[in-house]
Amino acid sequence: GIRRGVPLRALDRLTVMRAAAYQPQYLPRLHYLNRVLDADVFVVLDAAQFTRKLKHHGPDGTTTHPSYQSHAPIRLASGRHLLTVPVRHSGGFLPLTQTTVAEPAQWARAHLRSIHSGYANAPRYDALRHDLETLLSHAYPSLGALNLSTVLWAVNVVLQLGLPVLDLTVEAVNAALADQRRARLRRIVLASDMVTRRPEGRQQGNAWIAALCQELGASEYLCGGTAAGNYLDKEFFVTRGIEPVLQSWHCPVYPQQFTDRYPFTPNLSIADLLLN
Repeated sequence: GIRRGVPLRALDRLTVMRAAAYQPQYLPRLHYLNRVLDADVFVVLDAAQFTRKLKHHGPDGTTTHPSYQSHAPIRLASGRHLLTVPVRHSGGFLPLTQTTVAEPAQWARAHLRSIHSGYANAPRYDALRHDLETLLSHAYPSLGALNLSTVLWAVNVVLQLGLPVLDLTVEAVNAALADQRRARLRRIVLASDMVTRRPEGRQQGNAWIAALCQELGASEYLCGGTAAGNYLDKEFFVTRGIEPVLQSWHCPVYPQQFTDRYPFTPNLSIADLLLN
């Protein structure tokens, strides 16, 4: 995070430049937004492969969970619920920029009904309802574009940038970030707009991320515990002048709906936090 007593400075004057990179998620979870806000430059890995599930190998064995590329966890009267975006995918490698989604009429209305069911009585539902309707009802060319829009919307609302939903582009958000003082974030970059391309072959994540950091001039890479415990090669980064920094974040308890039925549920979609 931001060190106490040290004011934020312009990006080109920072002695340490921190980058983070993540595949775009649909209405992303809270730890995702924390990582976005705690980097000077956040790279949206829109060129990453679409996958519905991820496997992680840890000391307790292999676990599988949704990739959250096409899912968003919210809270309903029935408990934790996954909003699912239907995608058109025939299998094999396909980047998020080429993974198409069904027409909004086939799924957006159902998502908005679920959100209404869970959050109609939430304190900020009326204030954000129109935003969500506009955001989800738009026809996007790909899952990557849909997810990017939800990430930009989350940044816009959390940092109070004041941009209308229809004006949420990377360029507009970056222009607004130049004047904000609420978080470390100064710039969002699309991997598809960078010179660096993902290396061919499997298990090339370290090489890709390190090359992206080098292109940006980053001396730190902010990574999550899953990456650090599964596939991140620290020595690979250090020998290239990049220091891996482990994300240090624990979900704080905040008011949620249906507390008379369920205990607090951490790390839901950013929609849960913002609506509450």
